[in-house]
Amino acid sequence: MSMRAAMLLPLLVSGAMWLIGARLGRWLPPATAVRLLSLAAVVTALSTGFVLAIAAFLVLARAPAIATLGHWSTATVSLNDPIPTSAGLLAGATVLVLLFAASRWFALAGRDLATAAAACRRLGPGTNG
Repeated sequence: MSMRAAMLLPLLVSGAMWLIGARLGRWLPPATAVRLLSLAAVVTALSTGFVLAIAAFLVLARAPAIATLGHWSTATVSLNDPIPTSAGLLAGATVLVLLFAASRWFALAGRDLATAAAACRRLGPGTNG
């Protein structure tokens, strides 16, 4: 499989999930649909994020300063790299935005969990819960 095909595959699977996910959810039994579609969504999101990060890294790897730090040749990286510079920079910006959004969501979820735990502790031992 070529690098271009490997990098396009998660994007194509994401598009397919968008097209058939709702129909599949209605067709399957609810318990199966929840498990299958949740797993498919997580795997698709992780693989798409991985591909975006690799695209950004391949463009970043062409920079002479980064190549010196990594002890590789920019000519060798450029020879096998099908990613246009603008696409790699856009992929890198997307990864940074998504990482920031996920970190923010994680922090807010942790805060909400701590608030709920404190509220439960204030209920006292006589609540049977």
